Amino acid sequence: MSIAFISHSSKNKPLVEELFKKLGANNCVVDKYTFETGAKTIEEIFGNLQRTDLFVLIISSAALESNWVKKEVKFSKLLLGQQQIKRILPINIDKNVNYDDPRIPSWIRQNYNLKFVANLNIIASKIKRQLREIIIEDNPKIAERIQNFVGRNSQIEEFEDNYINIENLKPSTIVVSGLEGVGRRSFLKKAFEKNKVFNQSYEPIPINLEINDGIDDLILKLDEGFYSYKKDFITSLLKKEISEKIDFLKELLLEYLNNNDFIFFIDNGCLILRKGELNDWFVALANSAEFHNRIVFCIISRYRPSITELLKLKNKYIVQNIGPLSDSDKEKLFVKILNHRNISFEMQKLTKVLAFMNGFPEQLFYTADLIQDNGIDQVLKMENYITDYYDNKIFNQFRNILQNPKYKDILVVISQFGTISSEYLIDIFFDNEEFDSTLEVLYTLGAYELVGSGKEFLKINYALADYISRNTIAVSPAINSRIRYKIDTIVNDTSDIPTYSDTLNTLKQGLIKGIKIPDHLLLPSLVLKSISALYDNKEFKSVISLANRVIENTGYIDRQIQREIHYFLCLSYARLQDSRFETEIRYFSFPESEFLYGLYFRMKRNYAKAKVHLTNAVRNMPYKTQARSELVLALLALHEYSEAESLASENYKLHKNNPFYIQAYFKCLINRPADGNYDVELLNDLANRMAHNPHPRAKDMKLVMEAVLDYYVNGHHDQAKLKLRQSINFGQNKVNAFAELSKILKEENDLAAIAELNKQYDNAKDINEDE
Repeated sequence: MSIAFISHSSKNKPLVEELFKKLGANNCVVDKYTFETGAKTIEEIFGNLQRTDLFVLIISSAALESNWVKKEVKFSKLLLGQQQIKRILPINIDKNVNYDDPRIPSWIRQNYNLKFVANLNIIASKIKRQLREIIIEDNPKIAERIQNFVGRNSQIEEFEDNYINIENLKPSTIVVSGLEGVGRRSFLKKAFEKNKVFNQSYEPIPINLEINDGIDDLILKLDEGFYSYKKDFITSLLKKEISEKIDFLKELLLEYLNNNDFIFFIDNGCLILRKGELNDWFVALANSAEFHNRIVFCIISRYRPSITELLKLKNKYIVQNIGPLSDSDKEKLFVKILNHRNISFEMQKLTKVLAFMNGFPEQLFYTADLIQDNGIDQVLKMENYITDYYDNKIFNQFRNILQNPKYKDILVVISQFGTISSEYLIDIFFDNEEFDSTLEVLYTLGAYELVGSGKEFLKINYALADYISRNTIAVSPAINSRIRYKIDTIVNDTSDIPTYSDTLNTLKQGLIKGIKIPDHLLLPSLVLKSISALYDNKEFKSVISLANRVIENTGYIDRQIQREIHYFLCLSYARLQDSRFETEIRYFSFPESEFLYGLYFRMKRNYAKAKVHLTNAVRNMPYKTQARSELVLALLALHEYSEAESLASENYKLHKNNPFYIQAYFKCLINRPADGNYDVELLNDLANRMAHNPHPRAKDMKLVMEAVLDYYVNGHHDQAKLKLRQSINFGQNKVNAFAELSKILKEENDLAAIAELNKQYDNAKDINEDE
């Protein structure tokens, strides 16, 4: 491992402390963190210099006057001559210090680029690039080990055909789209290496953009300058027009470009929207004349941009979609993974295992883990574990862990924040003696990944976050109190707040908890993320209140975020059957308006109208799962089971662990046969899936499913009715059991029992149609 020694003046210590967090304790030496307690001695400085590979000189006027720094520079030159230090990297952070300043030693002035740079992302990138190159120089075999890229020859050629042209014109925007885990980043890095854009040792700066991020978030993530993310900077964004923000982004990006840094924008719906649209402000930014013939936007996109949208881009662009690996490439990569792990195998057995896999690199690594732990003979019997890779990865690895309090609280906090700095997480769990080892276990299991220019942030696994959200798993009261304290601190104290990401996510928790957040802290994307969480929690009145609080200031909010806020507002009006829905729907056109009308009429129990609108939505919406789900509920209410079955089956196959999709599919199957020929195996499989589902309502739903199977399939009528009465008497969610028992009693024409049931359970009118 290579280590950097960071030489600096004590007056620049705040900046260096931030840099230390980005680089990590194992990668650098900074006196505050790595020297022994007590007074600093020249022996200790020289000792640390001798064990480092890279000498980083943070140049400022104060540093050039520092006797300590002068001694460190002098000794570093000596060690460089003796090849004990591999490289020296001077970084000028003081705009008042010129490259020809006589205080800078002449050998540094003559041999190094000393232009001013103040962005922490860029500074960290420069240091990490040097360290990475040193590692590869010292260990040639590492270059081979860090490359897991194989094949894709035709796609690399396609990229080159677009990249190389007679005008020698470079694309300003490069989009590599495809499903997560298919190898989009690896592909673009390999394409760049082959075309000499950068070499194998270079690691682009990753910037993660989520579906509800906006222009403000991009500014905050790019502008990691000296405390620019503090509260005064955040609040100043609220006062700027979109055009001003675009100009500021242009300056930020040019700073990266002029320092020869590439950014990989990991885009999950911010720049390129779900329907393939390009965000308006991104188009304006990408069309900047300053970006002509320069590679600026390397976008690793979840969504593929539409052709008509791409025509809006004036500068040259390249778009390439990456699918799963071909069979031959899949085999090459899998064999390479097994060889790296020294796993022996018979080719005949390996061929059988390969047949289970769909060509996602992550799935190949997962299968290699299974072989390493269980042996290839056992894995040959585990086809469902491999084919249902994503579901099994989450449910098998995390279901039991979430029952352990020491793991659960950490996972839920990371999930609530989405992205959180390790420092901030430590601050919340300061009294957890096993915190470090717990984090290591969770990282090994894939619960989170490390992101940010210095890998200083923890980002929750998307599927795990969805799992925690759907199952309404909450933190303990003690951790909840600490988060509440941090919310109050940020709202009331401007002197010391965490990074922009931690700040915004803490404020989001405040909004979700109903805490009054001052208007000057309500960044549009913060509001949207809070609204999304409130909607998922079925707090529709809070959604309406918060949305109406911010949508008046549309001049400062980009169009896409405005639209999303109006969308959640419209959904909430529909859920509450609020007449204001009729006014809000004007913001939406076909086919989204059809879906919204369908939901509205279903909630009002006008199922015939709901069916018409939702059928149109399913036919025309590109993302149909939600529309299909709503249409299934409407068809079930109309007793049109055969028509509902194909839709319910499709939803279930896409989301086998969603209890509501399991239940809807079960209802279709149990109600459809007129001849009593049930698919007993499938019905039992659905009931078994529900039995192992951790959702809070799954236990009651499972009991009802068992009772229905007893009645219609097994012929145990009395036992079935007893189970349904038990569910009604003791279950937390009685309405589904009530509906099934009512249906059975009507079929038996037991009028007295029906009357007694209605009298005893007068809440029939309150049945939740979402069940």
